[in-house]
Amino acid sequence: MIASVWAVVLLWPGRAPVWMLVVVAVVTATGGPASMVGFDLARTFTLPEAMGRANGLVNIGGFIASLLAMWSIGWVLDLSSGGGGATYELADFKLAMATQYIFWAFGVFQILRYRRKAIDHLRRKHPEGLEKMRRGEPFEHAGFHEREGV
Repeated sequence: MIASVWAVVLLWPGRAPVWMLVVVAVVTATGGPASMVGFDLARTFTLPEAMGRANGLVNIGGFIASLLAMWSIGWVLDLSSGGGGATYELADFKLAMATQYIFWAFGVFQILRYRRKAIDHLRRKHPEGLEKMRRGEPFEHAGFHEREGV
């Protein structure tokens, strides 16, 4: 949803209306709570003694991605303005903000990659758990460790 509303703003001819920017702000705000899925996955698939490291990795991953996105936006703005920075055009901002799609694409790629790996693991080691999840029933994974062959 976030990528979609940003696409509308970035492809809008000229300046997007204020109501559309409000929609972008509201939809973008859903990213924070949605990122909690990463913490849930870390908690579900990590042994208790490694929980702190897993949560730290999830947390720092989000911050690093955000900082790299901000850096890339600034870098593209600098390039498009000739390095002076005093004369930004609307097109410069639209191009710079479009760099977010690199990070979103990488995130979607990783989600799909690890989703496939997790389903393959469950199919091999916990077929009953996979069936439970397909029926919408809860399944608590014991965590990845050497006994799991991971």
